[in-house]
Amino acid sequence: MRVTLRDLLRNCRLALKKFLNKRDKWVKEWAGQPKTVLWDMASAHPQVVITASQIQWTADVTKCLLTVKERGDKKILKVMKKKQVSILNKYSEAIRGNLTKIMRLKIVALVTIEIHARDVLEKLYKSGLMDVTSFDWLSQLRFYWEKDLDDCVIRQTNTQFQYSYEYLGNSGRLVITPLTDRCYMTLTTALHLHRGGSPKGPAGTGKTETVKDLGKALGIYVIVVNCSEGLDYKSMGRMYSGLAQTGAWGCFDEFNRINIEVLSVVAQQILSILSALAAGLTRFHFEGFEINLVWSCGIFITMNPGYAGRTELPENLKSMFRPIAMVVPDSTLIAEIILFGEGFGNCKILAKKVYTLYSLAVQQLSRQDHYDFGLRALTSLLRYAGKKRRLQPDLTDEEVLLLSMRDMNIAKLTSVDVPLFNAIMQDLFPNTELPVIDYGKAVGIGDEEPKSEDRTEITVLRKPQSTRPTPSGDGKRRSLRFRRLRETIEQEIRDMGLQSTRFTLTKVFQLYETKNSRHSTMIVGCTGSGKTTSWRILQASLSCLCRAGDPNFNIEFPLNPKALSLGELYGEYDLNTNEWTDGILSSVMRTACAGIQRIVE
Repeated sequence: MRVTLRDLLRNCRLALKKFLNKRDKWVKEWAGQPKTVLWDMASAHPQVVITASQIQWTADVTKCLLTVKERGDKKILKVMKKKQVSILNKYSEAIRGNLTKIMRLKIVALVTIEIHARDVLEKLYKSGLMDVTSFDWLSQLRFYWEKDLDDCVIRQTNTQFQYSYEYLGNSGRLVITPLTDRCYMTLTTALHLHRGGSPKGPAGTGKTETVKDLGKALGIYVIVVNCSEGLDYKSMGRMYSGLAQTGAWGCFDEFNRINIEVLSVVAQQILSILSALAAGLTRFHFEGFEINLVWSCGIFITMNPGYAGRTELPENLKSMFRPIAMVVPDSTLIAEIILFGEGFGNCKILAKKVYTLYSLAVQQLSRQDHYDFGLRALTSLLRYAGKKRRLQPDLTDEEVLLLSMRDMNIAKLTSVDVPLFNAIMQDLFPNTELPVIDYGKAVGIGDEEPKSEDRTEITVLRKPQSTRPTPSGDGKRRSLRFRRLRETIEQEIRDMGLQSTRFTLTKVFQLYETKNSRHSTMIVGCTGSGKTTSWRILQASLSCLCRAGDPNFNIEFPLNPKALSLGELYGEYDLNTNEWTDGILSSVMRTACAGIQRIVE
């Protein structure tokens, strides 16, 4: 696989040179490349495309800087920035078009990297840089194709790495901010010195994601492990042994949750690996066995120092990791780049409005344990807005974003905070009016996606009905599906001997749409407020529709985790035999993912 990816990267780079002015066409297919299995694999994921683009960009900037130094005219950088903006505009047009899911993922990942390239050019131009040896340029992650090695080499400051060609699939890329650049620099220097990296900071600041994205940039597989008090030195030793023999990176989240007795032994395990790397060995003794050592292996830990119950790392363990403080991410820049990648226009203004909404929500809404207006909630909102924009192309960007803001937040707000949240949105979008959905018997006639309708009933029913365009074919199908769901929910409510009130329907619909927009959902409320009743109604309705043969719904599997121990719920290792026993949750997940849940009654 590594040899195959290397050949693909070489061919992709050569193809790019022929299509420098037609990047959108180059992304979709390579000219002169026969449609073989290799071609299909290369066109299906962005790994070689992004790497080839970065190699070309590095060569262009280097040539540009040499010309600037020779002529003493920095306007050449401005010309190159205009070319970069033109490339991004072509990609933006392609994103707004009718693309397959795989192609869209590839172009969005490429756009994320190309936007950072544009920002770097702007920074170089404003700083008056006129030399390739300047630190502002050397501090960037630069990709070169070395003719002597006939291979890709990545450089940053005084470090150098060969591209590892690990197949990473069609995964997205992280938005690169100045904080990300500084973290990259610290991590690459740590690897160069045969040390580990230790990003520290609050939750949601990008510690783990930055390590993962640096691994993607270098073509290395990153394995993330969520540490807990249950880890012992034997299980940690097995993980370190695997990392050393495969050359992969290990990112150990919440490392300081491990017991201090285990950390003292772990320090010696890590020291033996790092010492072998520094000595340039290919085989070394680890835990009583002689094993292979691949030069590309790396060990990283992330910590959240502010939480209670965390262990202070021993001094000998601290000395093996270079610390990086990651506290305040640039949320506005991240929002702007995500909106651009989702095909929105006027991204700077929209990003500022989204960030302002969440900042004011933190300051003005009541303090609730389940409220989250951080970076993770912000990115989830923007991804959801991009999905909604593709489903409802007849709406303006402002309408889509406002609708998404309401959908993602109204369901979790308390009744006291709903009017205040609506007032903030009204101030941010004073001239934008949302459609109103009537939840009467004629529900589903409009062309709105159910995700937006369900959670807007409480707050927007008082507004006058605006004129909407005639629903498209997809809109009518969604409406019919939504109507079937509503009818089934009402029938299940009657079968349970309950009253089909507007409040009950609203909460069940909010739960359904929240489930569709998130992997996990938590229902909070006082005793007797209908939490259990809501999910039982929804579970019975979805299972009924699934058994009736509707492919749009799935059977639900209710569990009561309070009646089970952690081992029974998730599964556990037998410390005596080192055998794994599946828990109830993992067994149910396998059943659901295998697609055999239809046989469950």
